[in-house]
Amino acid sequence: MIFEFQTEIELTPLSQQILSALPSQIAVMDAYGTIIAHNQLWSDARASATKTWSFPQLGENILRVLQHPLQEENYSALQLMVAYKAVLNGEKRKVTIQFEASSTPSIWYSLSISCLEPGTHFLIVCEDVTTTITARKTLKEHNLKFQHQFENRLYGTIIADHNLQIKDSNQAACTILNSTKNDLTQLHLTQLLHVPVHLPQNVGPDYVSEIFLGESSLRAPDGHHIPVELNISHYSLPDGEQALTVIFKDITKKKEAEAKLSAEQAFVNASIDSLPTPYFVINNTGTLIRWNNILQEELGYSADELREMKISQIIHPSEYHVLRANIKRAKIGDSVNVEARCKTKSGSDVYYLISGTWFEQDGERFIVGGGINRNDSKQVELESQRNELFFTQLFEKSQVGMVMLGLDGTLKKCNPSFEMMMGYTQSELQNTALYASLVPENRIAESLEILRYVGAGKITEMDTVRIHKQGTEVNVQLSHIPITVNGEVIATFGVYVDLTQQEEGKKIIRNQLHEKEVLIQEIHHRVKNNMAIISGIIELEGLNTNVPSIREHLYKTLYRIQSISKIHEVMYKNQDLTSINFDKYLHELSTNFQNRNLGNIEFECSPNLVLNVNQAIPTGMLINEITNQVASFYHGKPNSLCNFQVRVNEEQQIITLHLSLPKEAIPLADIVFDT
Repeated sequence: MIFEFQTEIELTPLSQQILSALPSQIAVMDAYGTIIAHNQLWSDARASATKTWSFPQLGENILRVLQHPLQEENYSALQLMVAYKAVLNGEKRKVTIQFEASSTPSIWYSLSISCLEPGTHFLIVCEDVTTTITARKTLKEHNLKFQHQFENRLYGTIIADHNLQIKDSNQAACTILNSTKNDLTQLHLTQLLHVPVHLPQNVGPDYVSEIFLGESSLRAPDGHHIPVELNISHYSLPDGEQALTVIFKDITKKKEAEAKLSAEQAFVNASIDSLPTPYFVINNTGTLIRWNNILQEELGYSADELREMKISQIIHPSEYHVLRANIKRAKIGDSVNVEARCKTKSGSDVYYLISGTWFEQDGERFIVGGGINRNDSKQVELESQRNELFFTQLFEKSQVGMVMLGLDGTLKKCNPSFEMMMGYTQSELQNTALYASLVPENRIAESLEILRYVGAGKITEMDTVRIHKQGTEVNVQLSHIPITVNGEVIATFGVYVDLTQQEEGKKIIRNQLHEKEVLIQEIHHRVKNNMAIISGIIELEGLNTNVPSIREHLYKTLYRIQSISKIHEVMYKNQDLTSINFDKYLHELSTNFQNRNLGNIEFECSPNLVLNVNQAIPTGMLINEITNQVASFYHGKPNSLCNFQVRVNEEQQIITLHLSLPKEAIPLADIVFDT
């Protein structure tokens, strides 16, 4: 083990261990005052001391080292010199003193010099007593301060012993308690105090403790209670006894003022909270100092949340710079008026018209103000702005021409589509009557009549003609709508639809329809001709065959084709190429049956019965088949009149055929065929 001990003399290992293990600064001095040995703590103390001469180094003579500070009249150096000489000269075998080794910070040591070998070596032991000295100085200062307060201060002061028996009191205490010093010294401290007093046991000589500090009340000897600011201290006296000091100040008037102020504050708070609009106070850093309930309710924050918030956290970020700029420009007494959008705790917007005034108190600037909730009017305003924007975009981007006219017909505004339609720019027609520039002479009266109608609050719409800037006529559909404010017509809104392209489109469609009609008519004509050719071929085949059954089948096929061909022939002759007047068709078919000498057959049809091709062909073929069968059955027989009735059920779109035969010829009076 290595022992940190420096020496110029020979020491036994045991001596070195003992000296190094001691928790004090140790040094050994010879008879001439020279340091011949010291431990490491001695060197450490020298390093931390501002008065390094109080801890000489190894080999230094302490009497010589102290000469310089003595010349500077240092009191600690004088103390050390006297102590060292008293031991070196043999006047005393042991000397103990206290000295200050450093002033900044203050470090105090207790120095003990003892003779080891008479006249040969001396042991120097130093101990750090800074804490003790500081406490002692503090106690001394406290005692001096207490003595001064006790004698001179206006606050009541009472001194009691450790048994809480009152020993002394000043005049202020007597005045406050309405008693005499003699009467108070007869009392126990607990008879006055409302706070418990517990004294610790076995306290040290420098003990000082504050038992109570705050507001309380004292019970005066006459029984009434006095509100006071109270300070109770417990400390040790130099003789080892304990004592208590009770210092108090009568705060009766203060409490009365506080009660009055509290009542006034409650009235002010109630008045502020009853305001129908938000109220606030902020300081120059933007921190909320005061607000009322309605602001708290509308923003949705709790009082604790608002207490920690700045105005920048409430105002919407996009609008805070406007408020901040107004606040920065304002001076004391100036008003700040600004509209601001605030954010609630839930994230919704609240619009306020904020008005406030700057004032200064105790060197700090504040702004007090209020706000009017503009949510309803702001929503109307925003909706109006949206509608205006929508109308502007509709007006400017519409594909039809639009104009705003005064009641006298002068142009106020027009859109690009109108400019393109009529060839004029807005600046060319601005504040001029349109009927003077765009309306043909023969239609000016018509235009003026329209203005009169619109002025009376009526909407007009008509197809008319307007003159292009280049002089050409433009067919337009013109609508005029009156614009009213509070029931009064103030202007007219005109819409111009260019009919030029529509007219051209109609013309193209008419031409195409005509072409299709001609084409369909030609198709029906060709179908009829083709069927006529087929009929002729079948008829030739029938004439050339000698087999009756083949001839009969060929002619039945021929009649079927003719019934279809007759439909196309009738449609070819009619203007309607998609449907057929069936009554006319039956008349043609009846003539054909008479030409074939099939007998006495009559046809009846619903008036104006019209069938389409898909209905007419199968119906005509069915009538042909039945007629052929019935005619062949009754051919050459008397009273063989056959009657056909063709009707249509309009609701179910069903064609019904009724066949009436002679009753005497066939048992069944009526045979009904439905398709």
